[in-house]
Amino acid sequence: MYSNSAQAFIFIPTALALVTSLLILFYISFTSNFFIQTHHLTFTHSTGYSTPLSSFNSTSHKQLNISFLGSIQQSVNTQSNIQSQRHMEFNGNYVNDNEVFHDRDDFMDNYKEMNRSLKIYVYPHQKGDPFSNVLLAVDFEPGGNYATESYFKKVLVMSHFITKDPSNADLFFLPFSIARLRHDPRVGIDGIKDFIKSYIFNISHEYPYWNRTNGADHFYVACHSIGRFAMEKAIDVKINAIQVVCSSSYFVSAYIPHKDASLPQIWPRLGDDLNLAPYKRDLCSTTNQEAGWPWRMIWKNKIPYKVNCFSWLLAKEAVLTHENLNKRGFHLCSRCYLCGEQAETVNHLFFLHCKVTDQLWQFFLKIKKINWVKSGSIKEVMKCWNRDGNAAKKEERWKIVPASIWWTVWKERNQRCFEDKQSSKQKMKMNCLAIYYFWCKQEMLDQTVDILTGCNLV
Repeated sequence: MYSNSAQAFIFIPTALALVTSLLILFYISFTSNFFIQTHHLTFTHSTGYSTPLSSFNSTSHKQLNISFLGSIQQSVNTQSNIQSQRHMEFNGNYVNDNEVFHDRDDFMDNYKEMNRSLKIYVYPHQKGDPFSNVLLAVDFEPGGNYATESYFKKVLVMSHFITKDPSNADLFFLPFSIARLRHDPRVGIDGIKDFIKSYIFNISHEYPYWNRTNGADHFYVACHSIGRFAMEKAIDVKINAIQVVCSSSYFVSAYIPHKDASLPQIWPRLGDDLNLAPYKRDLCSTTNQEAGWPWRMIWKNKIPYKVNCFSWLLAKEAVLTHENLNKRGFHLCSRCYLCGEQAETVNHLFFLHCKVTDQLWQFFLKIKKINWVKSGSIKEVMKCWNRDGNAAKKEERWKIVPASIWWTVWKERNQRCFEDKQSSKQKMKMNCLAIYYFWCKQEMLDQTVDILTGCNLV
């Protein structure tokens, strides 16, 4: 006979194994039926008002509804049916069962509620105010490159979102126009910072709304690149207020993605149909060329897409050279990694003054026996780059040359900077030729070798 201790030694592990198995089966059965159908849940404050979970605000007293996925289907036939039903409603529409804000129907419900209930208070000003031209909406049809600011304000003040009662407001609009401040002779570029500082001081002392949130529920619109410096003397605006900017690339050092927003920029011309459907608009019309932007050389060039993007950054002079890093607050002792003689700027490194880069340009120019007067910037290079003959394929091959040089220079620069490795000038020429030849072959531009005839790597 077994002793009591022996019986306990056998019974306890067996019992633990059975309990563990039951828990695993219960977990599988429970979790396999989660999140199949959609329902509406409403969270109620102690005050009796209904508030959505995604829009909860301790200071808000508005009744809102939100769709929330969170029910359990009682029975399913097979595991394969479960997997398919998780992503399909009974009406056949796709449902994301993980995130509420990714679901189309929930988004539309919230959007309709926002469109119905959102209220914005615009700080009031009169026509007789000294800066009414800056603070009031224009009474004419806006135009020019920064028309978006004026259009936004003009449409906003006529919309159903506006409320005259600030106690009902969800957001507060700061109505100053950066573009109009820039052109106002009383302010100008140098005076914008002081104007914004004074304006915020005045509204924070005249009204109680700014001080309640320190500006977190306030917003302003800026389409001019000057706007990125305008808040330097009003730090609360820069850190807390919502910046609605026409191009976040203008505001790289100040743009906060989770707080700020981008507003599509428009530039209406006389004769343009403003009601033309988006899919009918010519996004690459000749007006881009008239405006001086070399979009064909950037986006129509037959090179890898990442190099197209890199060319765009070059044209904007936004590549992270020492010059641009210094502008962003990274203070470095600037020097060119290739020649070591001058500060590293975009135009120096990739085009104008670097002796090493210049040898790559001369390498290709001498092959085609071209005498070329250098332009003032990389954007100008893209606009005036000479074509090689009239044949379409020859033209496409010749357009690849600048990108080949720029990509070679950037890779060599990063290699010297981050890996402490240095290629000889001859090897850099070989790398550049290899990149050029590979891109031409990749795009099936035949007879690519003809441009390399008579090349000298010395």
